[in-house]
Amino acid sequence: MIEIFKKNEATYLIQTNPTIERELKRYFSVKAANYRFSPLFKQGLWNGDIQFMNSNNELAAGLIEKVYEFARMGKYTVKCNFDRFNQIDRAEFQKFVDSIGLPFPVRDYQFEAAYQACCKKHLNIHISTAGGKSLVIYIICRFLEYQKLNTLLLVPNLNLIEQMYSDFAEYGWKVGDKCYRLYSGKEKFFDRAVTISAWQTIYTDKHKVDGRSIFENFDCLIIDEAQSAKGQSIQGVSKKCINAQYRFGFSGTYPDPSTADWYSVVGATGPIQTFATYKTLQDNKQIAQLKIFSIVLDYQKEFKQKVHKLAASDYNKQNDLIYGHPNRNQFILKMVQNLNENCLVLFTKKEAHGYIIRDLFEKELKGKMLLYIDGDVPIQDREDVRQLLEKNNNVVLLATYATLSAGFSAKNLHHLIFASSYKSHIKVLQSIGRALRLHKDKDYAKLYDLSDNLSFIDKINNVKFVNFSMKHLKERYEIYQKENFDYKIIKYKISE
Repeated sequence: MIEIFKKNEATYLIQTNPTIERELKRYFSVKAANYRFSPLFKQGLWNGDIQFMNSNNELAAGLIEKVYEFARMGKYTVKCNFDRFNQIDRAEFQKFVDSIGLPFPVRDYQFEAAYQACCKKHLNIHISTAGGKSLVIYIICRFLEYQKLNTLLLVPNLNLIEQMYSDFAEYGWKVGDKCYRLYSGKEKFFDRAVTISAWQTIYTDKHKVDGRSIFENFDCLIIDEAQSAKGQSIQGVSKKCINAQYRFGFSGTYPDPSTADWYSVVGATGPIQTFATYKTLQDNKQIAQLKIFSIVLDYQKEFKQKVHKLAASDYNKQNDLIYGHPNRNQFILKMVQNLNENCLVLFTKKEAHGYIIRDLFEKELKGKMLLYIDGDVPIQDREDVRQLLEKNNNVVLLATYATLSAGFSAKNLHHLIFASSYKSHIKVLQSIGRALRLHKDKDYAKLYDLSDNLSFIDKINNVKFVNFSMKHLKERYEIYQKENFDYKIIKYKISE
């Protein structure tokens, strides 16, 4: 017998016999990412495991389904000493959705996601990027507000605070009365139905309401872009929300189930359920079709050997040499110059790459509006940039992956260029999602994925060199194949 009790809404207690307890602790033990590189591991002071069930038999509330999974495998009995689910009539929930006066129909998967969330109380909702997650969040917030419950809505960056607030207003809510945007350094109020904050702003907050921590006053915790819930700070917020009986995560890209990151995300907000994938959204014409052009840039032998000599195993130095190559940047300029409609160019490093492209474009780009965003651009300026992109044509936006991979929604975007090499499954798919929103003048979104082939084989000196950009490209191909994206490979020779 395994019994489950509540310590609070964030943490559950497991009670069982010592043998099953040891088995459970092994079951909830996962190797940390890159643990082999940890000094503690190298010194033999740590085995690389992260324990998700602690010595007091405490377990994050969102991992409760894994206890049942463990019990099924071991043929154990589980007794949960509290009600886990709401009993909500589907027809009544439909009436509620109809009553809130949305300006457009709710898609079937959006309704189902909101309904399942309100019934199950703990859920991570997987809807691929550009699938309309904010509407599902809105329906849930309205449902809880109707019950006089307060929601803390955490978003990954400042962009999304304004965008979520704007979306809620578009859906017809009186946001001034119902929502509060929490920014660092501004006066704080916690008397609204929904508080929207970036987790960086709130996680250290010591403000008290009626003698209690602000986190204790929330009945619901929603984490948008929930893959970020793996961070220690956002985990801390989750644990502090001890009265949040409702816990929901939203993302288009979740970590691999075998990783510690997956356990962290699920622990904070609940099991993952998929409601809409890229393929289903495209098949239903709810997001744009995607064409991927993988442009493999090949270089002169002398440059390849130079990179090998100076940066054979140095990732950052390889990138600096590549991104500083004047003819490579000229190639990007010519590509952008020849593209019609609006174009987003993404890069990783502002000093080593973004500024170089921006300066070049300011001098030589003709007949187009040039916009630029990196982490130093104020939040309101970023929103102004988004509005300019939506309302104008022939716009070129240069931006870092970090600022635009999540939380930036623009329909009037037709072309996307990966100007820097990237391999993160999450970042790649989030970035692609920027271009997939439907627009009246867009049948296809087009991604130009630039990679740099500096690899060579020198049989005389017994040298085989494969640079990082080509390794990353291989991983992106695996992502494209997994998501059923078609891609065409184009090779282009960069001159000296």
